Amino acid sequence: MIAVSIRQYKDDDFPLVLGLETAGGHEPYRSAVFIRQMGVVCRNTFLVALLDTEQVGYTVGVLVQGQPREAWILRIGVHEDQRRNGVGSILLSELLEVFCTLGVRTVRLTVSPWNVPALGLYLKSGFKQENYHEAYFGRDEDRIVMVKEMG
Repeated sequence: MIAVSIRQYKDDDFPLVLGLETAGGHEPYRSAVFIRQMGVVCRNTFLVALLDTEQVGYTVGVLVQGQPREAWILRIGVHEDQRRNGVGSILLSELLEVFCTLGVRTVRLTVSPWNVPALGLYLKSGFKQENYHEAYFGRDEDRIVMVKEMG
């Protein structure tokens, strides 16, 4: 596994995180709005992975309003040339640790049923399938809702 450090997102990370977000197929303007808003709203749960000083990944998690023991992982993005090097696993572990320190007991996320690498990562990390939704985000956007109960 590579030596990656994780820290909270800073405004200076915006250009690179936007690049990672749009490389994942997200529309640039909406991605920019999402990143800027999450940088404010999710200050503690928006993490960036660094390899030396280069940002190579990010993750965004949110606490459910009115349900402080529940959280969702909204995004995990890793630079294409760093995939399968453990960056996603490290980001996920760090975010789960942050959630744990905040008292979260249940974490959910959605994943495309065709995203086999992500499914493997989540299953390996203790997530289980909770539901399957056809057209969750619209036509041809089926999603598996996964859940992890934290001890």
